[in-house]
Amino acid sequence: MTSANRELPDTGAPARTRVYYFDYLRVWATIGVVVLHCGALIVNENRDADVDFFSRFNIGNGYDSLGRFGVSCFFMISGALLLSPNHRFRLRKQTLRVFIPLVVWSAVYALANIYFADSDLATVGGSSADESSLVEAVKGFFTGPLAYHLWFVYTLVGIYLVVPLLRPLTALAAPTRDRLLRYALALWLIFTIAIPAARNVWPSLLAPYVPAFPDFPAGYLGVALLGFYLHHRDIRIPRPLLVSGALLGAATTAALIYFEQTRREGSLWPYSNLTPHIVLFAACVFLLAKSTVDRPGRTYGFISVFSALSFRIYLVHALILHYLRSISPLKDWYASQPLIAIPVLAALTIILSFAISWLIEQIRPIRAYV
Repeated sequence: MTSANRELPDTGAPARTRVYYFDYLRVWATIGVVVLHCGALIVNENRDADVDFFSRFNIGNGYDSLGRFGVSCFFMISGALLLSPNHRFRLRKQTLRVFIPLVVWSAVYALANIYFADSDLATVGGSSADESSLVEAVKGFFTGPLAYHLWFVYTLVGIYLVVPLLRPLTALAAPTRDRLLRYALALWLIFTIAIPAARNVWPSLLAPYVPAFPDFPAGYLGVALLGFYLHHRDIRIPRPLLVSGALLGAATTAALIYFEQTRREGSLWPYSNLTPHIVLFAACVFLLAKSTVDRPGRTYGFISVFSALSFRIYLVHALILHYLRSISPLKDWYASQPLIAIPVLAALTIILSFAISWLIEQIRPIRAYV
C-alpha cells in the first residue's frame, strides 16, 4: 500500500467512495494549525506589553486567529467518516491507530524536553509532567499531554470510544436521523457553545443552572456530530456567503482577543474551539471545501499524499516549530519581526514536517507506529 493511498487514523472510506474534499480539507487544516501555533507564542510572550492595533501581540493574534478553524475541521472529518453507516468501524483497530503513535510521540517529546532542560534550552511547552524527569513523564502521560498539541489525540481517542454508541443513531433512516441530529446539535449549540460564550462577554448574564443539563453532546463530540450532519446533508449556501462567514469568524476571534487584552487582565477564552465564532469559522471552511474541491484536480496526487501524512505531520510539527522559533538562529528575527517571520516559519515547519513524515513512511517496520 503506497503512502498516497493510505488513510489517516480518522479515515475509513474505501477507495471507490473516497471523499476528495476531505483530502483538501486536511491540507488546509494542517496549514491552519501550524500558522496558529506560529502566532500563539508571539501572543503569549507579549501579553504584558502595550497593546495597539499594530503591536506584536496583535500581529501574533491575527495569525493565531486565521488558523483557528483547523482543529475543529479535523474533528468534523472524523465525525463525518466514522459515524457513517457505510464505514466499517472497528473500535480496537481504529483506537490503536492513534493511541500507539500518541505513546511513541509522547516519548519523543519527553526525551526532547529532558535534553533541552539539561542543555539549558527552552522546552516544548504544555507538558503535564516535570520536563527533566523521565519517570515523571511516564506518570504524566496518564494525566495529560506531554506537549501542548497532543491534547488533540487524547480527545480523538475519547471520541472513538463513544462512536459505537452513536452509530445506531446515524444508521437510522435519514428523516428520523436528521431530526434527532438537529435536536442534539441544538442542545450542544445552546449549552456548550452559546451560553458559555455569552457568560464570558456578559458575566452578569442570567444563565440556567448548568448541572441541571446533562453534558450530551458535549465538547468536541458535538463538533464530530456537526461534521457528520454537514457532510451527509445537501446544504447549499452561496460560496461568497461561506467565505464571508469564515472571514467573520476569524475577524471576530481576533477582535475579541484584542478587546480582552486591552482590559490588561483579559482572558484568552475567544481562542476556544468551542465558541460560536470558531464553530462558524470551521463550519464555513468545511462547507466551502465540500462545494469547491470535491473532485480530483491537477495537484491531487500531492494533495492525497499530504492528506495521508497529515496526522503524522501534526504530531511532528511542534518539535520542528519549537526548534525554529526558540533555538535556531531565526529565533530573534521571529520575536522581533513576526509579521514576516510567522509565515516564513510556518512554511519551513510544514516543509520539514512533511519531509520527515514522508521519510518515516518509507520505513515499513515503523510507519504504523510513528
